[in-house]
Amino acid sequence: MFYIIVMKSLVYGQEKGSVMYFVWFDGDRRRGPHLKLADAIEAYREKFGKSPAICLASDGDAREIVASTRRPDIAIRAADFISRNTFYLGDVAELGADDMRRTRAA
Repeated sequence: MFYIIVMKSLVYGQEKGSVMYFVWFDGDRRRGPHLKLADAIEAYREKFGKSPAICLASDGDAREIVASTRRPDIAIRAADFISRNTFYLGDVAELGADDMRRTRAA
């Protein structure tokens, strides 16, 4: 498990309106995405002292998280450019129009 912090606009080449994301990766195949996301949220809270508002995840991970009975109380969005076992956590729940086109509700 590891994390990095990136400033990213989901639209290539767009610098205005960039959002900071806390990116968490956990490649442990024995644990489900909802458990990995719970670890990511806890690490985010430890780092920033507050809970994230949104999680961007791969389509498969996002679907499994939404279907889980232990779903966290944050917005979950799926994005094709995010690999399995990787979670982008941010504090801005409302994405801009361009970023909304790059992601979809899980």
